Amino acid sequence: MNRSGIGHVPDLSFEGEDQYYERERDQGVQDGEDTITNRLHVSATSTEMETLRFVHRWVVKQFPVYQELYSTGDFLESNCFGSSDGSYKFHLKLYPKGRDEDCHSYLSLHLAIRRCPTEVIKFKVNFYVETTEGTRACSLNRNMVTIHRGGVVTASKFYALEEIRDKPHLFLPGEALTICVELLVFKDPTSRRVGIDQLGEAFADDLVDADSISHPMRFDSISYPVNFPTPLSTKLRLIGNQDDAETKLSTTQTNLQDKLDFCNDVGKLFMNGDLTDFTVICNGVSYRVHKAVLSARCTYFATLFSDETNVECKSGEVKFEDFDSGIMKSVLRFIYTGELVEESRLLELLVAADRLQLNSLKRHVEKSLVSEVNQSTVCNLLLHADTYNAERLRKRCINCISRYQSKILQSEDWDEIEKNNPTLASQTLKALVMRNHRTQATVRAAPMENSVIQNKKPRFS
Repeated sequence: MNRSGIGHVPDLSFEGEDQYYERERDQGVQDGEDTITNRLHVSATSTEMETLRFVHRWVVKQFPVYQELYSTGDFLESNCFGSSDGSYKFHLKLYPKGRDEDCHSYLSLHLAIRRCPTEVIKFKVNFYVETTEGTRACSLNRNMVTIHRGGVVTASKFYALEEIRDKPHLFLPGEALTICVELLVFKDPTSRRVGIDQLGEAFADDLVDADSISHPMRFDSISYPVNFPTPLSTKLRLIGNQDDAETKLSTTQTNLQDKLDFCNDVGKLFMNGDLTDFTVICNGVSYRVHKAVLSARCTYFATLFSDETNVECKSGEVKFEDFDSGIMKSVLRFIYTGELVEESRLLELLVAADRLQLNSLKRHVEKSLVSEVNQSTVCNLLLHADTYNAERLRKRCINCISRYQSKILQSEDWDEIEKNNPTLASQTLKALVMRNHRTQATVRAAPMENSVIQNKKPRFS
């Protein structure tokens, strides 16, 4: 596929990981200005353990009869339970009069690991008794277990028989004892690459410090491979053929091209003025537009067009005098194409996006403004963030002030904020105090030893 036909899509990689970094390195040398020394390279790894949860409920009917007929050491066995594919199998043993003489006044409960796919299994176990007032848990000394295949977890003093005999209405409704076991099995940890868009905005904002880089940067200059999700229809066709990477790649490229073509086609409607049915006038400059497109993309216009009795709908035009016609053209272009052109006028675009309730543009502008925050701009940007409810930008400004507070809080710009907007100054200082308090609390926090319950200890064999 000819990638030049897609248009400028920075830092999107369709190669394998090795080829991607090789191409990035070569381009860095050729482009001169865009070398690896003046780019921000961000990567991340996520490590997690897959878990399997098993819950088994065992109803022992006529339980008082077993207490009369059975001796200490005699036991009942449950059916095996576990995974549907049989890779995990467990079963329970219940001793109605205790496992041995030391436990003769208690119920004893054993959990046996009959089958598991690994030599060692790690899991969390909880035992319960169901009562007419809800479940009652058995307090174990260690409910996080690492044990070999074929091993047994024991709760030799699972529950006191005297308590069960004294309260049969509670523990033995219909002369039935109900026991539950819950297992959470942990598989081996796996690590995977995390896309930069999954790191979270707060993490991404902290990476960009305009005072520590030599030229303005955008997050679209961050170097990382992008994996586009394969549509469900393609996944269904490819089941059982996991090695067919070329087919997956071709489908992904086709979908990307289709989306870009769609954006270009819709953008042409605005540029050509075909089939328009409404006029937007901004400071004497008229733009012919399509009500359906504006209504679908912008909350302001959706509300405006929902009432056909208003003056604007009857006249077929709406007028704006509160911002520049060039900004309005950029806003309309963004509505049609999702592309932002006037990046040199971000603050004006923020005002327009807030005025028109165009949240997608507002997020886009905020993302760009975040990288502009430094010691000289932070106060002005904080004012705009507060005025136009740009929460992400506000947090980034607070982070910057926290980092350079000795200089910023003594600057003339900050004095202006305290003089003209004391509420904002107070809120910002409160946020700084809370931020510093959390940081100190984290540093001073001492490790705490886990308390150990001495009774009802499980035994591992």
